[in-house]
Amino acid sequence: LEEKVKERTSELLKEVTERKQYQYALEESEKKYRFLFNNAPDGIIQIDSKGTIVNCNKRESELVGYKKEEIIGKHLTFFENRESTEKFEKRLIDLQNEGYLEAEVFLYRKNGTVFPVWRKVSAIYNFDGDFTGAIIHTRDITERKQAEIELIKAKEKAEESDRLKTSFLQNVSHEIRTPMSGILGFTD
Repeated sequence: LEEKVKERTSELLKEVTERKQYQYALEESEKKYRFLFNNAPDGIIQIDSKGTIVNCNKRESELVGYKKEEIIGKHLTFFENRESTEKFEKRLIDLQNEGYLEAEVFLYRKNGTVFPVWRKVSAIYNFDGDFTGAIIHTRDITERKQAEIELIKAKEKAEESDRLKTSFLQNVSHEIRTPMSGILGFTD
């Protein structure tokens, strides 16, 4: 009996040690996750299956100008413009079916300004395969949109310059040909 007690005690010590190691590994993994989540360069939101925000990182809070506590509990569409909100139900169905989507939408900041963002959305499913929510990465694309506008303006300006150059050359050619025709006529 004493031998069995020693054997069982040894087994229990081994189990306790393993559990502590697993617990430590889990805590370390959680720390890494929290660090990455909170220090990501993009905004990150976690929503439930209905679109209610259940978590967000610091960058998301900075993007929209609300405190984290003001964001959590709001519906995702609270921050989107009307056009984006109207497309939400279709996007949610697409997300549930496809598991992933990307979209450019316009968001409202707390101060009322509107700005463009690119969103990458990944669905979350439980062990039974049921849709339970999503993780949304949000990137402010204001600078990119401004660069696109400037590029379009530069292209239009270049096209206008090309039209003016062509018109000028046609006029110069006409102005040179007219007197030349007269001179050539005298020489005949």
